[in-house]
Amino acid sequence: MSFNCTAWYRSGEFDKSYSDRSLGIKQLFQPIDVEARKYLIHERTSEELNKFTEHLVKKYSEQLDLIIDKEDITGRTMTQKEREKFKYLLVREHLSKIDQEQEFNNISKREAVKPIPVGIYRSSGYIYRVYYAPLSTDVPYPIYYWIQVYPDVYGGKGVDGAGNSYNVNGNNSLYKVVAEYTTNYVKYTLYFYDEDYPDPTWDAIYDIWRQIWYGRIEDIESFTIQNGVINFDDIWDNDKTYAEWWGQHGDKTRNYTSNTVVYVSNV
Repeated sequence: MSFNCTAWYRSGEFDKSYSDRSLGIKQLFQPIDVEARKYLIHERTSEELNKFTEHLVKKYSEQLDLIIDKEDITGRTMTQKEREKFKYLLVREHLSKIDQEQEFNNISKREAVKPIPVGIYRSSGYIYRVYYAPLSTDVPYPIYYWIQVYPDVYGGKGVDGAGNSYNVNGNNSLYKVVAEYTTNYVKYTLYFYDEDYPDPTWDAIYDIWRQIWYGRIEDIESFTIQNGVINFDDIWDNDKTYAEWWGQHGDKTRNYTSNTVVYVSNV
């Protein structure tokens, strides 16, 4: 069972020693954040971000080890392989978030809508939740329908198509869609209540990390459409299966059509 990070933090039930530990973690990660933001002044491909992650993990290995030691609430010792995996995870996810923060200089309008659940969709033995986003006709490339995998919303255990097992809490529902746009450009930003990892132990640790560094466990993902081309920059799943840990940050383009539907998952 994973640790309920949200309830724990919001209840205020943590003492000064934990507050001090959180501050220490932030101080350890700060140099990584500074170097990452300098590197990401310009847009980077997923492959470039992967390589830069390896560089940062190697350069700041000692600091990342200290972060893991301060943060660990599982009661068990990570193997060296697990530690290296988690270091990569922390840095790679952070680079992706910074990359998606970048703004298009000429954005003139912004529209935020709450997706409306409109039904359940079943295909090839899998279940999905369907949302309708009531965007106005002012948005140049409107996407009205969004489809999210069932365990993201309702939780569950299982095995994906590649034989990877998963055990997720759910409650990762898509709850807001923001469109920032000009006449021929849209940046879509998607807001999810949480982001789960397939293993509940790792999920608990990563939830605490996000609460400490970002101040939230909610997750935000973005992509753009320009001149009729959808750019899934660093958020394409690389055709990996649901419970795959690696390779989930890819680049892909697709042509926009009036009946475009986007499938999302936040695991």
